[in-house]
Amino acid sequence: MNSLFSLLANVPQIMLLYACLKAILVPMYTVVFLVNDWHYAHPFISDYIQWHQFEMIFSFLVSVLIAFEYNFSMPKRKLINNSKWVCLMPLSFILADNILWIGEGANHAFVLIHSLFILFFIKFIPRCPSLKHFLLKRFPLKFLLILKIAVFQSVLQSDTELFNLMIKLGFAGILIFLIGLTWCHQLYRSTHRVFKIHFISSLCLLLIGLIWYGANTFFDTFESYAFGDVHFLFALGVSSVLLNLMIQVGYSISSLPLKIHWAIYFMLGSLFLGGITRSVLPEIYFNYYFKILHFGMGFWTLSFIFYLFYFTPKFLKKDYLI
Repeated sequence: MNSLFSLLANVPQIMLLYACLKAILVPMYTVVFLVNDWHYAHPFISDYIQWHQFEMIFSFLVSVLIAFEYNFSMPKRKLINNSKWVCLMPLSFILADNILWIGEGANHAFVLIHSLFILFFIKFIPRCPSLKHFLLKRFPLKFLLILKIAVFQSVLQSDTELFNLMIKLGFAGILIFLIGLTWCHQLYRSTHRVFKIHFISSLCLLLIGLIWYGANTFFDTFESYAFGDVHFLFALGVSSVLLNLMIQVGYSISSLPLKIHWAIYFMLGSLFLGGITRSVLPEIYFNYYFKILHFGMGFWTLSFIFYLFYFTPKFLKKDYLI
């Protein structure tokens, strides 16, 4: 039992692996149902587009942010001392994330369990070293965790306008966290040259995505036929930054020297190709929308499949577990 607690107490490993599973399964599920026009049945979220947004932002993306913040904030000694209780943190997050599929009554369980997770998050992660760190990183992350409940309530009320507003607030929280990450950490400056170049390039893509999304949202300048602006911002800009962090956190967890393996090039290149295919090509070749969806989803998810194959054995090595 102690070994099980010890395994589950490795919060960054579990959250990163869970994020990969979400990044693989959610786009596949969405594209298959859209292309084949299958009947979509979720007990609470009736619109599969809303479900896709909810899962990718508040499950996949937030999982990565939690893993990063936990890994770089938690002293190893304190982590070991609390190992039997730290396991409640990833377990509560994953349980709250998936309990909605049970059906009737699960909405109350979701709110309760996710609220417990927020309390575990506050308890097990130490105080911020500075006010800047709190305002730019910790506060936006807590805001996203609380916003997840508010977004779900807007879905229950069938309030589309409120849901869209909440999603935009979620984007704002994510962007503030990434700005804070860039400002508060020297990670992208002291890392391998390839990761440094990729990180800066990802920030440039993120800026282009923000300009496209903002111009389309506030001025309706560039009409988007297939959510190209949203996917350029999220599937290309934000996801590129996150994958860079996931790889570096993976090396940090495994206590391995940061070096470039061919699988790393494949992960970064596959995600870039998938993001470009999904966001840009449908705006140009809309008649081939469904075929482009398959290719874009395939390349994008393949990068996370390779992440699982490459890092899972390293995460599960006994020497690297608590």
